[in-house]
Amino acid sequence: MSRGAALAQHERMKRWVSWVAVNGNRARVINDTPACTPEDAPRQVHVHQERHGELDLDALPGSCKPIIDGLTRQVRRSVKGKMTYFPGARLLWDDKPRWLNKITVSQTVVPKYEPTKVTIIVEIPE
Repeated sequence: MSRGAALAQHERMKRWVSWVAVNGNRARVINDTPACTPEDAPRQVHVHQERHGELDLDALPGSCKPIIDGLTRQVRRSVKGKMTYFPGARLLWDDKPRWLNKITVSQTVVPKYEPTKVTIIVEIPE
């Protein structure tokens, strides 16, 4: 992968993290779901992607990294060379096994004329 392609991919990943953080937080508030705490039981995340092209089975889990990062309580970003923290969706305290014990990922290929879609479900134990 060329340096330009790597930078473009990094920018796409940053946009996904930001999108998940903002919209996940909005959905959490609308559904009256409390923000995560360090005492929370481990949660499960299910991601379904409706894509124009099929990913290999080894690439599919990795495609969810920016989604999982956006679901956490805070997102780390470099701003003008300095590491800064921004609020995430606050549905997961962290993406370590203590707070996230299962991730399932599935995909469906849709025709080029149909829009792509990602469905994210976070199972929160009672």
